[in-house]
Amino acid sequence: MNLLFITRRVDRSHPLAGFAWEWVREFSRQLSEGGGRLTVITLESSASEGLIEEVIIRSVRKTEKNRSKDFFTFCRLLKSLVPQSDAIFVHQHPVYAVIAAPFAKLFRKKIYLWYVHKKVDFRLRIAAALCNGIFTASKEGFRLKTKRPISIVGHGIDTALFCPADQRGDLRRSTQIEVGQKFIILSIGRISPVKGYAVLIDAVQSAVQQCNNLTVRIVGRPGLKEHAGYENELKKSVHEKGLDQVIRFIGPVAHHDIVVEYRNANVFINLSGTGSLDKAVLEAMACGVPVITSNEAFQGLLSQIDNNLFVACTPRAVAMAMLRIINMPPEARRQIGGALRAIVVRDHDLKQLVARILSRL
Repeated sequence: MNLLFITRRVDRSHPLAGFAWEWVREFSRQLSEGGGRLTVITLESSASEGLIEEVIIRSVRKTEKNRSKDFFTFCRLLKSLVPQSDAIFVHQHPVYAVIAAPFAKLFRKKIYLWYVHKKVDFRLRIAAALCNGIFTASKEGFRLKTKRPISIVGHGIDTALFCPADQRGDLRRSTQIEVGQKFIILSIGRISPVKGYAVLIDAVQSAVQQCNNLTVRIVGRPGLKEHAGYENELKKSVHEKGLDQVIRFIGPVAHHDIVVEYRNANVFINLSGTGSLDKAVLEAMACGVPVITSNEAFQGLLSQIDNNLFVACTPRAVAMAMLRIINMPPEARRQIGGALRAIVVRDHDLKQLVARILSRL
């Protein structure tokens, strides 16, 4: 099969889009093994370093943003590449599927959309009507009622990369908190109100009254320009609460380096209100790190391991969950981490996801 893969960006170092590089690598590997080829169209400038030579990446935007120019360049690429492909796979952005659908129909090719978000807008409605099928990570990841077939195939985590340090021959992250050693709480994601960072700060303020060896690392940057003010408000709140020595805003970390943050953490906290399986939570689980989340998409999944890992998004509930993990025997934390990793390997491994998708195209 020759597959046309459409996504925003392919850049293994990008803090937010770096995972798409892993997807492209795995798609290209499995397609080439079957005698096929992967061609990629990206909106933003991308690179193929580290990918097999057979992968072709064509970028719409080389320099500055120009909507009209971008649209016509995208259409020219579609006109050239769709006839050479057996199917089209659009990754996450419904608008790309809307633009590509007429070319798919003209050249009689099937087109599929990958979408993981609780948001349902007119772009998604149009894209779903034009596509031959939808792929998503969980039932919460696609909430539009449609007659098109919907395939739930897991999230696609590179479990060979995101794994406990001892499985890579590195020094193992210690679950034993020794005297003077900080208990590391990690949170990774866009800095925006929907991620619940204000609640996390209030929870930490409460928790440090009972445990004074905490350190909190918040990794990420504002996803939108208008959220820069929100980040400043969070930093001001940290200062006013006297938590400057406890809570650190790390900023963005390159995707291929982020695994180090997970492996050094003792617990991962995610208070996202997105309502869909958050990739960062699954990456932490794959690294064997206990997680605490208020994201409703994880409630059923985490209840298989420990009902206390899913919490209400309130400072009191989060603080209590933190302290419970902190006071837990090291072996109990290891067991929880191992069970969480097993779920990701079973249901969300990237190799399995790509195989499932290709089998249904």
